[in-house]
Amino acid sequence: MQMGGRSSSRYASNRSKRCEGHLALDLAWVRRNSLLRSGRPVSITWSRGGKQTGNNLNALALPNGVRLMYRTRRDNDGAWEDVSETMPYVWTPTRFGGRRAWFKCLGCGRGCRVLYGGSRFRCRRCHGLTCRSQYEPAYERAAEQADKLRKRVGGKWNAITIGNIIGNEEFPPKPRGMHWATYWRLKERYDELLNTWIEGLIRKIGLSS
Repeated sequence: MQMGGRSSSRYASNRSKRCEGHLALDLAWVRRNSLLRSGRPVSITWSRGGKQTGNNLNALALPNGVRLMYRTRRDNDGAWEDVSETMPYVWTPTRFGGRRAWFKCLGCGRGCRVLYGGSRFRCRRCHGLTCRSQYEPAYERAAEQADKLRKRVGGKWNAITIGNIIGNEEFPPKPRGMHWATYWRLKERYDELLNTWIEGLIRKIGLSS
């Protein structure tokens, strides 16, 4: 299986590093790809632009966590080391009953949805990472979220541009297998995000009255 990502860096390296510059293992992505129900090792790679950007990560679903197996080194010219670590789950109750699983970071013990690569897979805080969204205006974050919704229903990535909006780029049709209620919920959220982007863009270029 492949995930999008960029090159990794050393564990707890430069604290100004961004999350987007590290390999990321997202628990939501793991679930969508049925890793938690596989019962056997799964090989995960990262790629960008069709090119592999990180070493393979082997993951094995366990009853109360995920075992991660990979090779790493703390320094660029250091010796390679085989790592096998079990990332346990921590659970929080959901609003309407049930519970939700999170990775438990082995560095700080916090629950997190995403683990970031380096010499070890740890949470954002342990790596001292900041997210690009912390520096982006709200309307730019809205455009990125809208793009993700388009991609979820089979649309093009990075379609939220001035040219496409002027060209009446429409929300993709409902993909096979998706419930109509889900589709219309996503479409409604997409429209909200698109309006936020357009309003923010208008304010930026000074066209508001």
